[in-house]
Amino acid sequence: MNIKPKDWLVIAIGAVIIIILVIITVRELSPNTKSPSPTVQTAPKKVERIVHIDGYDAATGSIITPLNVWKNYDARTFAFKIDHGASVTMLKKTSDGNGVYIRDASGREGWITYFFIEELK
Repeated sequence: MNIKPKDWLVIAIGAVIIIILVIITVRELSPNTKSPSPTVQTAPKKVERIVHIDGYDAATGSIITPLNVWKNYDARTFAFKIDHGASVTMLKKTSDGNGVYIRDASGREGWITYFFIEELK
């Protein structure tokens, strides 16, 4: 049997195609293969725990009280004020972690910046 150079080329291309198909099949069937996780979260991350309001401003060395709490974190629409030292329930955070959604003892809810939460400093 005499194999011509043109035939070797066809055999080599066929072998490469088979190898590629085997790799794809193995990766799809492998239980350890995961899709890459997204780097940006689109929804707020839910976390529910008791935290404390801390109005300490390191830049001035003073305590800011009361602090503004916002209805809408990005637009900064005012919801209510809360005092330094108050215990609140942290319900969720923005995807970038800067905004924290809280509920105070009277049931009012709104957004505050993370650095006014003692446990997040």
